[in-house]
Amino acid sequence: MKQHNMKQRVLAPSLLIAVLSAPVAHAAVLTGIADPGWDRSSAEGGHAAWEYWDVPAGQGHFENLAPDISYGGSPLTATLTQSFTGAGTSGNGLGPNGEPGRLLVSGTGTQFVFSLTGSGSEVIDSITLQIKHSNFLDASFAEIPSPFTVSLDGTAAVTGVKNPNGTTDPENYRWATSDPGSTTVFFWVYNYTWENLSIQPGEEFTLDFSSQLDQVGFGFSLDTISLDAHYAIPEPGSAALLSMSAACLLTGRRRRNH
Repeated sequence: MKQHNMKQRVLAPSLLIAVLSAPVAHAAVLTGIADPGWDRSSAEGGHAAWEYWDVPAGQGHFENLAPDISYGGSPLTATLTQSFTGAGTSGNGLGPNGEPGRLLVSGTGTQFVFSLTGSGSEVIDSITLQIKHSNFLDASFAEIPSPFTVSLDGTAAVTGVKNPNGTTDPENYRWATSDPGSTTVFFWVYNYTWENLSIQPGEEFTLDFSSQLDQVGFGFSLDTISLDAHYAIPEPGSAALLSMSAACLLTGRRRRNH
């Protein structure tokens, strides 16, 4: 019996090491959107994205649109509203169920006006918003960097980084990247981040973001909006393994005492 107990005490740490070293499956990254640096499918956070637009063709004005991509180890609830009534759609029929592939504003003085409302199931310590859109030009036809003004409950984003995908040089995304058949227009991706947050479980947060007014009338299109909320909790699997390790050590001590 003592020999059997000793084997149990030796095998438990070995099993723990084997499980901890097992590979973790990472969720797929959206086309042209950067990985947030953690596994989107894990309990580290929740993820929601709008990549194809479940709206009637030609109608870019909508309220409380649910994401067409939503996953994560801990639930994240989010809806999106675009309130500029002059917005439309393009790339119609490109979605898996025939949805439009992009939103579009066209004409001098037009713009996108978004409001994204969400809540998490755990304490949120950081939020990252990524917006993938065509290049935006001013009246002199020069590109306007980061044409969106973005805030979280009234607080401006820490940063807006062009193409946050780890490349050394700025990378151009063409329509062909996600919408085969057209190769004429460039995409840019901007990343907006808020850190050191403490948004409580079930507490609602609101991201407001709007583009500048179109100054040249060439039109401006938006392909994807991606939201990542990081939770201030350990992985459930890691917590369970730590508990198991502590239980094994406690059991071993009790047996030695007896």
